[in-house]
Amino acid sequence: MEQLQELEAEAVARDDDDIEALHGQVFLLNDNYTGKGGSLHTSTAIRELLRTTEDLTEIPARDRGAIYNYFKREAKALIVTQIRKLAKEYETTVLQRKVGMWEEDVRLLSQQRIIGCTTTGLAKYRALISALRPRTILVEEAAETMEAPVTAACLPSLEHLILVGDHQQLRPHTQVHAFEDEPYFLNLSLFERMVRNNVAYSTLTRQRRMLPEIRRLLAPIYGTTLKDHESVLDPANRPSVEGMGGTNSYFFCHEWPEARDGNMSCYNEHEALMIAGFVDYLVLNGVDACKITLLTFYNGQRKRLIGSLRNHKNFRAFSSLVKIVTVDGYQGEENDIVILSLVRSNRHGAIGFLDSENRACVALSRGKRGFYIFGNAELLAKETRVWAKVVEIMYGRKELLQVATSSFRVGYLLPLQCQPHGRKVWIQEPDDWQHIHGGCDHQCRGVLSCQHKCRKCSLQSSLESANMFPAYRCHPFEHDQVNCMMPCSRELTCGHSCTGELKPESRGKEFVRPY
Repeated sequence: MEQLQELEAEAVARDDDDIEALHGQVFLLNDNYTGKGGSLHTSTAIRELLRTTEDLTEIPARDRGAIYNYFKREAKALIVTQIRKLAKEYETTVLQRKVGMWEEDVRLLSQQRIIGCTTTGLAKYRALISALRPRTILVEEAAETMEAPVTAACLPSLEHLILVGDHQQLRPHTQVHAFEDEPYFLNLSLFERMVRNNVAYSTLTRQRRMLPEIRRLLAPIYGTTLKDHESVLDPANRPSVEGMGGTNSYFFCHEWPEARDGNMSCYNEHEALMIAGFVDYLVLNGVDACKITLLTFYNGQRKRLIGSLRNHKNFRAFSSLVKIVTVDGYQGEENDIVILSLVRSNRHGAIGFLDSENRACVALSRGKRGFYIFGNAELLAKETRVWAKVVEIMYGRKELLQVATSSFRVGYLLPLQCQPHGRKVWIQEPDDWQHIHGGCDHQCRGVLSCQHKCRKCSLQSSLESANMFPAYRCHPFEHDQVNCMMPCSRELTCGHSCTGELKPESRGKEFVRPY
Protein backbone atom coordinates (compact mmCIF):
# COMPACT_ATOMS: atom_id res chain seq x y z
CA MET A 1 0.00 0.00 0.00
CA GLU A 2 2.82 2.41 0.87
CA GLN A 3 4.62 1.64 -2.38
CA LEU A 4 1.46 2.43 -4.37
CA GLN A 5 1.04 5.70 -2.50
CA GLU A 6 4.64 6.65 -3.27
CA LEU A 7 4.14 5.86 -6.95
CA GLU A 8 0.96 7.96 -7.04
CA ALA A 9 2.76 10.84 -5.33
CA GLU A 10 5.61 10.68 -7.83
CA ALA A 11 3.14 10.58 -10.74
CA VAL A 12 1.68 13.97 -9.73
CA ALA A 13 3.88 16.59 -11.38
CA ARG A 14 4.86 19.61 -9.35
CA ASP A 15 4.18 23.11 -10.61
CA ASP A 16 7.78 23.69 -11.63
CA ASP A 17 7.94 20.35 -13.45
CA ASP A 18 4.60 20.60 -15.24
CA ILE A 19 6.18 22.11 -18.35
CA GLU A 20 3.97 20.52 -21.01
CA ALA A 21 0.65 21.38 -19.34
CA LEU A 22 -1.77 23.62 -21.25
CA HIS A 23 -2.24 26.99 -19.56
CA GLY A 24 -5.11 29.36 -20.18
CA GLN A 25 -8.70 30.18 -19.29
CA VAL A 26 -10.82 27.17 -18.36
CA PHE A 27 -14.55 26.89 -19.12
CA LEU A 28 -16.54 24.28 -17.24
CA LEU A 29 -19.31 22.69 -19.30
CA ASN A 30 -21.75 21.30 -16.77
CA ASP A 31 -23.93 18.62 -18.27
CA ASN A 32 -25.56 17.46 -15.06
CA TYR A 33 -28.73 19.53 -15.29
CA THR A 34 -31.70 18.37 -17.34
CA GLY A 35 -34.92 20.26 -17.95
CA LYS A 36 -38.06 18.54 -16.74
CA GLY A 37 -41.70 18.70 -17.80
CA GLY A 38 -43.09 20.42 -20.88
CA SER A 39 -45.49 19.45 -23.61
CA LEU A 40 -43.10 20.16 -26.48
CA HIS A 41 -41.06 17.05 -27.35
CA THR A 42 -39.85 17.58 -30.91
CA SER A 43 -37.15 19.95 -32.11
CA THR A 44 -39.44 21.18 -34.91
CA ALA A 45 -42.13 22.27 -32.41
CA ILE A 46 -39.56 24.01 -30.25
CA ARG A 47 -38.05 25.90 -33.21
CA GLU A 48 -41.53 27.01 -34.29
CA LEU A 49 -42.28 28.29 -30.78
CA LEU A 50 -38.99 30.19 -30.59
CA ARG A 51 -39.59 31.71 -34.04
CA THR A 52 -42.91 33.20 -32.94
CA THR A 53 -41.78 34.27 -29.43
CA GLU A 54 -39.79 37.46 -28.94
CA ASP A 55 -39.51 37.29 -25.13
CA LEU A 56 -38.43 33.92 -23.58
CA THR A 57 -39.98 34.91 -20.26
CA GLU A 58 -43.38 34.59 -21.87
CA ILE A 59 -42.89 30.87 -22.55
CA PRO A 60 -45.10 28.75 -20.25
CA ALA A 61 -43.28 27.08 -17.34
CA ARG A 62 -44.33 23.61 -18.51
CA ASP A 63 -42.39 24.10 -21.78
CA ARG A 64 -39.20 25.61 -20.37
CA GLY A 65 -37.58 22.26 -19.51
CA ALA A 66 -37.85 20.99 -23.05
CA ILE A 67 -36.53 24.28 -24.46
CA TYR A 68 -33.56 24.18 -22.03
CA ASN A 69 -32.68 20.68 -23.24
CA TYR A 70 -32.96 21.90 -26.85
CA PHE A 71 -30.53 24.78 -26.21
CA LYS A 72 -28.08 22.37 -24.53
CA ARG A 73 -28.16 19.95 -27.47
CA GLU A 74 -27.59 22.70 -30.01
CA ALA A 75 -24.74 24.25 -27.99
CA LYS A 76 -23.02 20.87 -27.58
CA ALA A 77 -23.30 20.19 -31.29
CA LEU A 78 -21.52 23.46 -32.08
CA ILE A 79 -18.85 22.86 -29.42
CA VAL A 80 -18.19 19.27 -30.52
CA THR A 81 -17.69 20.38 -34.11
CA GLN A 82 -15.15 22.99 -33.10
CA ILE A 83 -13.44 20.71 -30.57
CA ARG A 84 -12.99 17.93 -33.13
CA LYS A 85 -11.44 20.37 -35.55
CA LEU A 86 -9.09 21.77 -32.90
CA ALA A 87 -8.23 18.30 -31.59
CA LYS A 88 -7.20 17.15 -35.07
CA GLU A 89 -5.03 20.23 -35.53
CA TYR A 90 -3.54 19.70 -32.04
CA GLU A 91 -2.73 16.04 -32.74
CA THR A 92 -1.04 16.95 -36.01
CA THR A 93 0.94 19.75 -34.37
CA VAL A 94 2.06 17.53 -31.49
CA LEU A 95 3.20 14.86 -33.93
CA GLN A 96 5.16 17.36 -36.00
CA ARG A 97 6.74 18.81 -32.88
CA LYS A 98 7.72 15.35 -31.68
CA VAL A 99 9.20 14.49 -35.05
CA GLY A 100 11.18 17.72 -35.03
CA MET A 101 12.48 17.08 -31.53
CA TRP A 102 13.44 13.50 -32.43
CA GLU A 103 15.29 14.72 -35.50
CA GLU A 104 17.29 17.04 -33.27
CA ASP A 105 17.85 14.21 -30.75
CA VAL A 106 19.00 11.86 -33.52
CA ARG A 107 21.45 14.49 -34.74
CA LEU A 108 22.93 14.88 -31.25
CA LEU A 109 22.85 11.23 -30.19
CA SER A 110 24.34 9.97 -33.47
CA GLN A 111 27.58 11.68 -32.45
CA GLN A 112 27.82 9.67 -29.19
CA ARG A 113 29.52 6.30 -28.81
CA ILE A 114 27.53 5.13 -25.76
CA ILE A 115 23.90 5.91 -24.90
CA GLY A 116 22.41 4.96 -21.54
CA CYS A 117 18.73 4.53 -20.68
CA THR A 118 16.37 2.36 -18.68
CA THR A 119 14.47 -0.53 -20.24
CA THR A 120 11.28 1.50 -19.81
CA GLY A 121 12.85 4.44 -21.62
CA LEU A 122 14.03 2.16 -24.42
CA ALA A 123 10.50 0.85 -24.96
CA LYS A 124 9.07 4.39 -24.79
CA TYR A 125 11.57 5.86 -27.29
CA ARG A 126 12.08 2.74 -29.36
CA ALA A 127 11.53 4.62 -32.63
CA LEU A 128 14.18 7.19 -31.70
CA ILE A 129 16.72 4.54 -30.69
CA SER A 130 15.93 2.50 -33.79
CA ALA A 131 16.76 5.55 -35.94
CA LEU A 132 20.24 5.53 -34.39
CA ARG A 133 20.76 1.97 -35.73
CA PRO A 134 22.64 0.61 -32.70
CA ARG A 135 24.59 -2.59 -33.26
CA THR A 136 25.27 -3.56 -29.63
CA ILE A 137 22.92 -3.36 -26.65
CA LEU A 138 23.97 -4.25 -23.08
CA VAL A 139 21.27 -4.90 -20.46
CA GLU A 140 22.48 -4.57 -16.88
CA GLU A 141 20.62 -6.52 -14.11
CA ALA A 142 19.07 -8.55 -16.91
CA ALA A 143 18.00 -11.30 -14.51
CA GLU A 144 15.67 -8.79 -12.80
CA THR A 145 14.27 -7.44 -16.09
CA MET A 146 11.12 -8.89 -17.62
CA GLU A 147 11.41 -10.58 -20.98
CA ALA A 148 9.23 -8.09 -22.86
CA PRO A 149 11.50 -5.01 -22.41
CA VAL A 150 14.53 -7.05 -23.44
CA THR A 151 12.68 -8.29 -26.51
CA ALA A 152 11.78 -4.69 -27.38
CA ALA A 153 15.50 -3.93 -27.39
CA CYS A 154 16.09 -6.37 -30.26
CA LEU A 155 16.10 -3.73 -32.99
CA PRO A 156 16.56 -4.57 -36.73
CA SER A 157 20.11 -3.20 -36.70
CA LEU A 158 21.14 -5.20 -33.62
CA GLU A 159 24.16 -7.47 -34.03
CA HIS A 160 25.12 -8.22 -30.42
CA LEU A 161 22.84 -8.44 -27.34
CA ILE A 162 24.73 -8.67 -24.02
CA LEU A 163 22.82 -9.66 -20.88
CA VAL A 164 24.54 -9.15 -17.51
CA GLY A 165 22.99 -10.34 -14.28
CA ASP A 166 22.57 -13.09 -11.71
CA HIS A 167 19.55 -15.36 -12.05
CA GLN A 168 20.09 -16.61 -8.48
CA GLN A 169 19.17 -13.20 -7.08
CA LEU A 170 15.88 -11.28 -7.35
CA ARG A 171 13.45 -12.06 -10.17
CA PRO A 172 11.37 -9.53 -12.12
CA HIS A 173 8.14 -8.24 -10.60
CA THR A 174 4.88 -7.41 -12.38
CA GLN A 175 2.38 -4.76 -11.38
CA VAL A 176 -0.29 -7.49 -11.24
CA HIS A 177 0.98 -10.18 -8.90
CA ALA A 178 -1.30 -12.82 -10.45
CA PHE A 179 0.74 -12.71 -13.67
CA GLU A 180 3.80 -14.05 -11.88
CA ASP A 181 4.45 -17.79 -11.69
CA GLU A 182 1.97 -20.30 -13.13
CA PRO A 183 0.45 -20.13 -15.74
CA TYR A 184 1.96 -16.90 -17.16
CA PHE A 185 5.47 -16.90 -15.62
CA LEU A 186 6.08 -13.24 -16.41
CA ASN A 187 8.60 -13.19 -13.56
CA LEU A 188 10.91 -15.38 -15.66
CA SER A 189 13.47 -13.19 -17.38
CA LEU A 190 15.00 -13.89 -20.78
CA PHE A 191 18.33 -14.15 -18.96
CA GLU A 192 17.13 -17.00 -16.72
CA ARG A 193 15.30 -18.69 -19.60
CA MET A 194 18.49 -18.82 -21.64
CA VAL A 195 20.47 -20.21 -18.68
CA ARG A 196 17.86 -22.91 -18.12
CA ASN A 197 17.97 -23.85 -21.80
CA ASN A 198 21.75 -24.32 -21.59
CA VAL A 199 22.60 -21.43 -23.88
CA ALA A 200 26.34 -20.76 -23.68
CA TYR A 201 27.21 -18.11 -21.08
CA SER A 202 30.19 -16.86 -19.10
CA THR A 203 30.31 -16.75 -15.30
CA LEU A 204 32.35 -14.38 -13.16
CA THR A 205 33.88 -16.38 -10.32
CA ARG A 206 35.99 -13.79 -8.47
CA GLN A 207 34.30 -11.41 -6.08
CA ARG A 208 35.76 -8.08 -4.91
CA ARG A 209 33.22 -7.07 -2.25
CA MET A 210 33.13 -9.31 0.82
CA LEU A 211 35.56 -10.64 3.34
CA PRO A 212 36.12 -14.39 2.95
CA GLU A 213 34.37 -14.79 6.29
CA ILE A 214 31.21 -13.30 4.74
CA ARG A 215 31.63 -14.82 1.28
CA ARG A 216 31.57 -18.33 2.71
CA LEU A 217 27.89 -17.87 3.61
CA LEU A 218 27.06 -18.00 -0.12
CA ALA A 219 28.36 -21.57 -0.47
CA PRO A 220 24.81 -23.07 -0.36
CA ILE A 221 23.92 -20.97 -3.42
CA TYR A 222 27.10 -20.71 -5.50
CA GLY A 223 28.93 -23.79 -4.25
CA THR A 224 32.72 -23.67 -4.41
CA THR A 225 32.94 -21.70 -7.68
CA LEU A 226 33.03 -18.27 -6.03
CA LYS A 227 36.58 -17.14 -5.24
CA ASP A 228 38.08 -14.08 -3.54
CA HIS A 229 40.06 -11.36 -5.24
CA GLU A 230 43.31 -10.44 -3.54
CA SER A 231 41.98 -6.98 -2.70
CA VAL A 232 39.49 -8.37 -0.16
CA LEU A 233 42.28 -10.31 1.55
CA ASP A 234 44.21 -7.14 2.37
CA PRO A 235 43.41 -5.96 5.94
CA ALA A 236 44.00 -2.39 4.80
CA ASN A 237 41.05 -2.66 2.40
CA ARG A 238 38.80 -4.71 4.68
CA PRO A 239 39.68 -3.90 8.32
CA SER A 240 37.90 -5.72 11.13
CA VAL A 241 34.76 -4.16 12.57
CA GLU A 242 35.54 -1.85 15.48
CA GLY A 243 34.55 -3.16 18.89
CA MET A 244 33.89 -6.72 17.73
CA GLY A 245 37.29 -8.29 18.40
CA GLY A 246 37.64 -9.81 14.94
CA THR A 247 34.09 -11.20 14.83
CA ASN A 248 33.11 -9.77 11.46
CA SER A 249 30.09 -12.05 10.98
CA TYR A 250 27.67 -13.47 13.53
CA PHE A 251 24.19 -15.02 13.76
CA PHE A 252 22.50 -13.80 16.93
CA CYS A 253 19.76 -16.28 17.84
CA HIS A 254 16.63 -15.54 19.83
CA GLU A 255 13.10 -16.79 20.38
CA TRP A 256 11.30 -13.47 20.73
CA PRO A 257 7.83 -13.86 19.14
CA GLU A 258 6.86 -11.96 16.01
CA ALA A 259 3.72 -9.85 15.52
CA ARG A 260 1.76 -8.19 12.69
CA ASP A 261 0.84 -4.56 12.14
CA GLY A 262 -2.29 -3.07 10.62
CA ASN A 263 -1.10 -3.88 7.11
CA MET A 264 -0.49 -7.53 8.11
CA SER A 265 3.26 -7.04 7.75
CA CYS A 266 5.43 -8.96 10.23
CA TYR A 267 7.63 -7.21 12.79
CA ASN A 268 9.61 -8.15 15.90
CA GLU A 269 9.81 -5.43 18.53
CA HIS A 270 12.52 -7.00 20.71
CA GLU A 271 14.68 -7.71 17.67
CA ALA A 272 14.39 -4.07 16.54
CA LEU A 273 15.43 -2.80 19.99
CA MET A 274 18.38 -5.20 20.06
CA ILE A 275 19.56 -4.00 16.65
CA ALA A 276 19.17 -0.33 17.65
CA GLY A 277 21.44 -0.93 20.65
CA PHE A 278 23.97 -2.71 18.43
CA VAL A 279 24.04 0.17 15.96
CA ASP A 280 24.64 2.60 18.83
CA TYR A 281 27.51 0.41 20.07
CA LEU A 282 29.16 0.37 16.65
CA VAL A 283 28.89 4.14 16.23
CA LEU A 284 30.32 4.72 19.71
CA ASN A 285 33.30 2.62 18.63
CA GLY A 286 33.99 4.88 15.68
CA VAL A 287 31.98 3.33 12.85
CA ASP A 288 30.54 5.96 10.51
CA ALA A 289 26.74 5.78 10.69
CA CYS A 290 26.56 6.14 6.90
CA LYS A 291 28.54 2.90 6.58
CA ILE A 292 25.80 0.86 8.30
CA THR A 293 22.79 -0.63 6.52
CA LEU A 294 19.86 -2.35 8.21
CA LEU A 295 18.19 -4.93 5.97
CA THR A 296 14.88 -6.69 6.54
CA PHE A 297 12.42 -8.73 4.53
CA TYR A 298 9.33 -6.92 5.87
CA ASN A 299 8.16 -3.33 5.62
CA GLY A 300 6.62 -3.58 9.08
CA GLN A 301 10.02 -4.35 10.58
CA ARG A 302 11.57 -1.49 8.60
CA LYS A 303 9.20 0.91 10.36
CA ARG A 304 10.08 -0.60 13.75
CA LEU A 305 13.78 -0.21 13.09
CA ILE A 306 13.30 3.43 12.08
CA GLY A 307 11.24 4.07 15.21
CA SER A 308 13.75 2.31 17.48
CA LEU A 309 16.62 4.46 16.21
CA ARG A 310 14.61 7.68 16.40
CA ASN A 311 13.63 6.93 20.00
CA HIS A 312 17.19 6.06 21.01
CA LYS A 313 18.80 8.77 23.15
CA ASN A 314 21.92 8.90 20.96
CA PHE A 315 20.15 8.76 17.58
CA ARG A 316 17.27 11.19 17.81
CA ALA A 317 19.00 13.62 15.45
CA PHE A 318 21.09 11.12 13.49
CA SER A 319 18.75 8.22 12.69
CA SER A 320 18.54 9.28 9.04
CA LEU A 321 22.26 8.57 8.55
CA VAL A 322 21.73 4.82 8.89
CA LYS A 323 20.24 3.19 5.79
CA ILE A 324 17.16 1.11 6.64
CA VAL A 325 15.74 -0.69 3.59
CA THR A 326 14.02 -3.90 2.55
CA VAL A 327 15.89 -6.66 0.74
CA ASP A 328 13.85 -6.24 -2.45
CA GLY A 329 15.01 -2.65 -2.80
CA TYR A 330 18.70 -3.27 -2.11
CA GLN A 331 19.83 -5.48 -4.99
CA GLY A 332 23.00 -4.12 -6.56
CA GLU A 333 23.82 -2.07 -3.44
CA GLU A 334 26.48 -2.65 -0.79
CA ASN A 335 27.84 -1.17 2.43
CA ASP A 336 30.67 -1.72 4.90
CA ILE A 337 28.50 -3.21 7.63
CA VAL A 338 25.13 -4.87 6.98
CA ILE A 339 22.78 -5.96 9.77
CA LEU A 340 20.02 -8.35 8.65
CA SER A 341 16.78 -8.57 10.62
CA LEU A 342 14.95 -11.84 9.87
CA VAL A 343 11.90 -11.06 12.07
CA ARG A 344 10.15 -14.45 11.84
CA SER A 345 9.81 -16.39 15.10
CA ASN A 346 6.74 -18.52 15.75
CA ARG A 347 5.64 -22.00 16.80
CA HIS A 348 3.89 -23.08 13.59
CA GLY A 349 6.94 -22.97 11.29
CA ALA A 350 5.88 -20.10 9.03
CA ILE A 351 8.79 -18.16 7.53
CA GLY A 352 7.14 -16.39 4.55
CA PHE A 353 9.57 -14.49 2.31
CA LEU A 354 12.55 -16.11 4.01
CA ASP A 355 11.86 -19.29 2.03
CA SER A 356 12.93 -17.56 -1.23
CA GLU A 357 16.49 -18.52 -2.16
CA ASN A 358 16.74 -15.51 -4.50
CA ARG A 359 15.99 -13.08 -1.66
CA ALA A 360 18.33 -14.97 0.67
CA CYS A 361 21.12 -14.61 -1.90
CA VAL A 362 20.66 -10.83 -2.01
CA ALA A 363 20.49 -10.54 1.78
CA LEU A 364 23.66 -12.57 2.34
CA SER A 365 25.84 -10.77 -0.20
CA ARG A 366 25.57 -7.05 0.66
CA GLY A 367 28.18 -6.59 3.41
CA LYS A 368 31.81 -5.69 2.67
CA ARG A 369 33.59 -6.05 6.03
CA GLY A 370 30.85 -6.83 8.53
CA PHE A 371 27.64 -8.91 8.37
CA TYR A 372 25.41 -9.66 11.36
CA ILE A 373 22.15 -11.64 11.36
CA PHE A 374 19.43 -11.39 14.00
CA GLY A 375 16.71 -14.06 13.98
CA ASN A 376 15.41 -17.42 15.11
CA ALA A 377 18.12 -19.72 13.74
CA GLU A 378 16.43 -22.91 14.94
CA LEU A 379 13.19 -22.11 13.09
CA LEU A 380 15.00 -21.26 9.84
CA ALA A 381 17.22 -24.34 10.01
CA LYS A 382 14.13 -26.53 10.22
CA GLU A 383 12.15 -24.91 7.41
CA THR A 384 14.58 -24.05 4.59
CA ARG A 385 17.69 -25.60 3.06
CA VAL A 386 19.66 -22.40 2.42
CA TRP A 387 19.33 -21.01 5.93
CA ALA A 388 20.07 -24.42 7.42
CA LYS A 389 23.38 -24.46 5.51
CA VAL A 390 24.11 -20.89 6.61
CA VAL A 391 23.59 -21.86 10.25
CA GLU A 392 25.86 -24.90 9.80
CA ILE A 393 28.60 -22.76 8.25
CA MET A 394 28.43 -20.18 11.03
CA TYR A 395 28.32 -22.93 13.64
CA GLY A 396 31.66 -24.23 12.41
CA ARG A 397 31.18 -27.25 10.14
CA LYS A 398 34.75 -27.68 8.86
CA GLU A 399 33.76 -29.15 5.51
CA LEU A 400 31.60 -26.07 4.83
CA LEU A 401 33.81 -23.29 6.19
CA GLN A 402 36.30 -22.78 3.31
CA VAL A 403 37.97 -20.18 5.53
CA ALA A 404 39.76 -20.31 8.85
CA THR A 405 37.83 -18.95 11.84
CA SER A 406 38.81 -18.87 15.49
CA SER A 407 35.38 -19.45 17.04
CA PHE A 408 31.73 -20.14 16.37
CA ARG A 409 29.69 -17.46 14.67
CA VAL A 410 26.22 -18.36 15.99
CA GLY A 411 24.72 -18.20 19.46
CA TYR A 412 22.22 -16.67 21.87
CA LEU A 413 24.80 -14.16 23.16
CA LEU A 414 26.26 -11.37 21.02
CA PRO A 415 30.05 -11.23 21.63
CA LEU A 416 31.65 -7.81 21.91
CA GLN A 417 35.20 -6.81 22.76
CA CYS A 418 36.16 -3.64 24.56
CA GLN A 419 38.80 -1.68 22.63
CA PRO A 420 40.50 0.03 25.63
CA HIS A 421 40.83 -3.13 27.79
CA GLY A 422 40.31 -5.99 25.32
CA ARG A 423 37.67 -7.56 27.60
CA LYS A 424 34.85 -9.70 26.21
CA VAL A 425 31.26 -8.64 26.83
CA TRP A 426 28.17 -10.69 25.91
CA ILE A 427 24.80 -9.11 25.21
CA GLN A 428 21.62 -11.21 25.49
CA GLU A 429 18.73 -8.77 25.92
CA PRO A 430 18.05 -5.23 24.64
CA ASP A 431 18.28 -3.90 28.21
CA ASP A 432 21.90 -5.10 28.44
CA TRP A 433 23.00 -2.21 26.22
CA GLN A 434 22.28 0.21 29.07
CA HIS A 435 25.17 -1.19 31.12
CA ILE A 436 27.90 -0.27 28.62
CA HIS A 437 28.83 2.88 26.72
CA GLY A 438 30.57 1.30 23.76
CA GLY A 439 33.14 -0.45 25.94
CA CYS A 440 32.99 -2.99 28.77
CA ASP A 441 31.32 -2.91 32.20
CA HIS A 442 34.38 -1.48 33.98
CA GLN A 443 34.16 2.05 35.25
CA CYS A 444 36.27 4.62 33.45
CA ARG A 445 39.21 5.94 35.47
CA GLY A 446 40.24 8.64 33.03
CA VAL A 447 40.62 12.36 33.73
CA LEU A 448 38.61 15.02 31.91
CA SER A 449 40.00 18.31 30.60
CA CYS A 450 38.57 20.02 33.69
CA GLN A 451 40.76 17.72 35.84
CA HIS A 452 37.71 15.87 37.21
CA LYS A 453 37.74 12.10 37.09
CA CYS A 454 35.49 10.45 34.56
CA ARG A 455 34.47 7.97 37.29
CA LYS A 456 32.20 10.33 39.16
CA CYS A 457 30.22 8.06 41.45
CA SER A 458 33.23 7.29 43.59
CA LEU A 459 33.46 11.00 44.45
CA GLN A 460 29.88 11.20 45.76
CA SER A 461 28.91 10.10 49.24
CA SER A 462 25.14 10.11 49.06
CA LEU A 463 22.73 8.22 46.84
CA GLU A 464 21.21 11.52 45.70
CA SER A 465 24.60 12.75 44.52
CA ALA A 466 25.27 9.43 42.81
CA ASN A 467 22.03 9.78 40.84
CA MET A 468 22.89 13.38 39.99
CA PHE A 469 26.35 12.47 38.71
CA PRO A 470 26.04 8.97 37.16
CA ALA A 471 29.12 6.80 36.72
CA TYR A 472 30.53 6.51 33.23
CA ARG A 473 31.54 3.04 32.18
CA CYS A 474 34.49 2.24 29.96
CA HIS A 475 34.11 4.01 26.63
CA PRO A 476 36.17 3.91 23.41
CA PHE A 477 35.90 7.63 22.59
CA GLU A 478 38.12 10.44 23.87
CA HIS A 479 37.41 12.37 27.06
CA ASP A 480 37.20 15.69 25.24
CA GLN A 481 33.78 14.51 24.02
CA VAL A 482 32.45 14.07 27.58
CA ASN A 483 30.54 16.96 29.16
CA CYS A 484 31.58 17.34 32.79
CA MET A 485 28.60 17.83 35.13
CA MET A 486 30.59 18.28 38.36
CA PRO A 487 30.64 21.64 40.23
CA CYS A 488 34.00 23.33 39.94
CA SER A 489 36.16 23.15 43.12
CA ARG A 490 39.09 25.24 41.89
CA GLU A 491 40.25 28.46 43.56
CA LEU A 492 40.30 31.64 41.53
CA THR A 493 43.21 34.12 41.44
CA CYS A 494 41.25 36.43 43.73
CA GLY A 495 41.20 33.78 46.42
CA HIS A 496 37.51 32.95 46.13
CA SER A 497 36.28 29.50 45.22
CA CYS A 498 34.86 28.99 41.74
CA THR A 499 31.07 29.19 41.87
CA GLY A 500 30.55 27.37 38.58
CA GLU A 501 27.93 24.75 39.31
CA LEU A 502 25.94 22.27 37.34
CA LYS A 503 22.91 23.90 35.75
CA PRO A 504 19.61 22.65 37.21
CA GLU A 505 18.25 21.66 33.81
CA SER A 506 21.30 19.41 33.26
CA ARG A 507 21.03 17.48 36.53
CA GLY A 508 20.40 13.78 36.15
CA LYS A 509 20.76 13.81 32.38
CA GLU A 510 22.46 10.82 30.80
CA PHE A 511 25.52 11.14 28.66
CA VAL A 512 24.87 11.56 24.94
CA ARG A 513 27.83 11.53 22.57
CA PRO A 514 27.44 13.91 19.58
CA TYR A 515 27.95 11.77 16.50
